[in-house]
Amino acid sequence: MSEAPCARRRCVDADFLACTFVATPDAHSLIRKTIRDLVAELDPDLFWQVHRSTLVDVHAIAAVHRYEEELYRFLETRHAGVLSGIADKKIIDDELKASIEAALKDFGQQFAAVRGTAAVA
Repeated sequence: MSEAPCARRRCVDADFLACTFVATPDAHSLIRKTIRDLVAELDPDLFWQVHRSTLVDVHAIAAVHRYEEELYRFLETRHAGVLSGIADKKIIDDELKASIEAALKDFGQQFAAVRGTAAVA
């Protein structure tokens, strides 16, 4: 197994460098501002911080779905072994990991089919 690039050298946080990657449909570039600075400058009704390192133009969002409850019900009914395996083992081994990945793939396909969207790989 190869080691992570950060293990070989000292990692530097993006905020320390004060650079942020900006992508638009037509171009992308690095700017000398932090995400924190951008959040303070941009209209929160137009740009949502969806992760500590990601801002999104709300006009670029096609749909937003919450699926935690649906996922739990789906696992209870179609993949009950996954839930009991997590509760029983308290550790995710390779076998349980494979079961979880299969259940999530199954759920993704079902979720996409119900909503008429493409499944996320």
